Amino acid sequence: MEAMRTSLGPPTHLELLEELIRRGLSDLRLEIGRLEREIEALEDKYGIDSKTFAAIWSKVGPSDLRPASDELARWRALIERREELRAKVRALEEMLEKLSEREVREPSHEPV
Repeated sequence: MEAMRTSLGPPTHLELLEELIRRGLSDLRLEIGRLEREIEALEDKYGIDSKTFAAIWSKVGPSDLRPASDELARWRALIERREELRAKVRALEEMLEKLSEREVREPSHEPV
């Protein structure tokens, strides 16, 4: 769904904003991928999926899971961070979609 640049010359404000959002999305997706690899390693190590782990964690918490609590707390933090980043990706994708729709309706040719 990448918009094609229609004007020649310097990019418009909208085109610059779209490029910044695309780069931000790319960075967030890379970070999510890194988090998912770490989470998968912990799932393999402990033999449970993250949803099950999160349910256990919410019932017993870190104090009841010693001595593995540091790594388990890290696992929980990774899951939370991944969800935060996914929410940011969704918000940026929506923003990018709205900008693309706006550009189609109101092409801007003013240079930056």
